Amino acid sequence: MKTNRKETTLRLIRLLADYKIFLFGILFLSIIQVGLTVYLPILIGEAVDYIIGKGQVDFNQLKTVLVQMIIVVIINTLVQWLLPIMYQKVSYEMTSDLRQAALEKMHVMPLSFVDSRSTGDLVSRLTTDTEQLNDGLLMVFEQFLIGLLTILFTLVMMFRINPVMMAVVAILTPISLFTSRFIAKRSYDYFIKSVESRGELSEIVEESLTQNEIITLFNIYDEKEAQFNEINNLYSDYSEKATFYSSTVNPTTRFINALIYAGVAFMGAILILNNALTVGGLTVFLNYAKEYTKPFNDISNVLAELQSALASANRLFTVLDGPVEVETGSKEYQPGQVKG
Repeated sequence: MKTNRKETTLRLIRLLADYKIFLFGILFLSIIQVGLTVYLPILIGEAVDYIIGKGQVDFNQLKTVLVQMIIVVIINTLVQWLLPIMYQKVSYEMTSDLRQAALEKMHVMPLSFVDSRSTGDLVSRLTTDTEQLNDGLLMVFEQFLIGLLTILFTLVMMFRINPVMMAVVAILTPISLFTSRFIAKRSYDYFIKSVESRGELSEIVEESLTQNEIITLFNIYDEKEAQFNEINNLYSDYSEKATFYSSTVNPTTRFINALIYAGVAFMGAILILNNALTVGGLTVFLNYAKEYTKPFNDISNVLAELQSALASANRLFTVLDGPVEVETGSKEYQPGQVKG
């Protein structure tokens, strides 16, 4: 069956909609966290500008700014402690419900469907694939949502400091996102093949353990070993390629973002020499530029992990969308009607 990432993604979103209250709470706290994170560089820039030079330090204003920085850090720490509790609850409950639904569905499926798949493959869908999906959801909450909000907030703040420099950063940085998407498309196919071969491997292991007497009776150890090695090599090859392609995303995006950061620093230095920007202003802008590029690295990691999670979710949905044994009804007979 041909998999469709878009359909699988939309289906997962519909399932997440059942947890609206928690999702609104996660969004609200995420906005607070990002807002405080974005506000902190402003305080740092003010502190730098209050330290003008030797013997020219405004200690009263500097003290006020330092107190504000401490308060921001404390509140931000509390929010960062509370957020994981909420998104872990959503992720664990959703995957647990999916696992239970898939297990209950297997009880009403036709024997032809169950017999066409090994016990090891079905168990792998309920265990390994469910855990893989859970890990992917956690990364979406932990990095993807925060990353998108950070990009939005930092763009606004950079525009307030210097629209031209903001435009340069905004135009060049998405190059890394397009690069990560290009790589993610190619790694997805290998993740699909990897989870499928993993299910076949579980099938061989389960059959070898439960049918050991038959294997011994017919003396087919060599055939079973050859079959295991063949599937194991395929699984190793697909997993290696999927991991390799997905692992190239992060260093590539970091390299691109580092070049952009260096260019912005050079441009800011020129503006300072022309009295168009203060040292504190450049400090704030560079902090924002760093905060702006960082989510692209995080999102690229999420895209790589999400390919494996979507492949696992598709295997679970295959079970949930499977056929159901049709109830043919029953007929009662009285003792006098029974002959023979």
